Amino acid sequence: MAQTITSLYGLLTAVRDRSIELLGQLDSVLPEEVKRASGWAATYPDAWSELSEDDRNRANELRSEIRRIMAGIASEAQRSLLVDEADLRTIGHNAKRMAAALKLKQYRHWGIHIHHDEDQYIGMDPPGQSEDDPIPPMVAKGEFLSAYQETIELKDLLSAKRDRLSGFPSPDGAAGLQRAISYKPGTAFVMMWINPGRPDLNDVRDVAREVFAAFDIKALRADEIEHSDGITERIIEQIRQSEYLFADLTGERPSVYYEIGYAHALGKNVILYRKKDTTIHFDLAYRNCPEYENLGDLRIKLRSRLIALTNKNAD
Repeated sequence: MAQTITSLYGLLTAVRDRSIELLGQLDSVLPEEVKRASGWAATYPDAWSELSEDDRNRANELRSEIRRIMAGIASEAQRSLLVDEADLRTIGHNAKRMAAALKLKQYRHWGIHIHHDEDQYIGMDPPGQSEDDPIPPMVAKGEFLSAYQETIELKDLLSAKRDRLSGFPSPDGAAGLQRAISYKPGTAFVMMWINPGRPDLNDVRDVAREVFAAFDIKALRADEIEHSDGITERIIEQIRQSEYLFADLTGERPSVYYEIGYAHALGKNVILYRKKDTTIHFDLAYRNCPEYENLGDLRIKLRSRLIALTNKNAD
């Protein structure tokens, strides 16, 4: 598989070079006042139709090559033991971003967006995508390179060999291994009340992040996720792909209970804590959810829990 991936990435890099060269040439044929216009869409709504037939043909050939190569990368990605659904979606989105850039368009996509007032559900917007927004060649170049770089960053995961995953059966048990490894090692997701008006909540987040970091585990909270999908979709993906899940029930937020319930439905364990005197609701009442007096107490208790879970001591 590694040789196939190497070959595909080599082809993608060659297409990148030709695409950047073409976008530079397209930039040179447009008037300077157009390229400097701040309202590009209003000033030059369809630059594509103004290009020569030869330039459009070259761009379409490159678009076809990108789709073919990225389809091959996606196919190989499905065989990788370390790639999840979010990574596969990223490959698909990046293929569309690069193809749209060559047509001087910006590709956008969005996930489900849930409208709510506090904790009351109001409505939902469905997911969608678009490549209707015209962009000048140099902006298209930036879009293309950004999508290319994101795809390149997946190469290590795609090239990962099974024998790096010690303790699991090799080739013959690949299907079972794919099911067994449902997370990215060294990751944690923090589920808790988020309120900009409550800086003490950020202190809890920081303590959790620091303790996890001592065990070489990178912890993120929902508001720290870089995403272009709907935030709810990204939270669900983080719950699915994180090795460790930490939840603070302080504030008794329904959204946190929902996230914990989703994690339990996946069969994942959640490290539960709550500030002293916080009431536990629903079916979590019987689960191990220690109270903490203060941040120092939380730090000590979480560190002890991670020593037990990871079977190693922090530096």
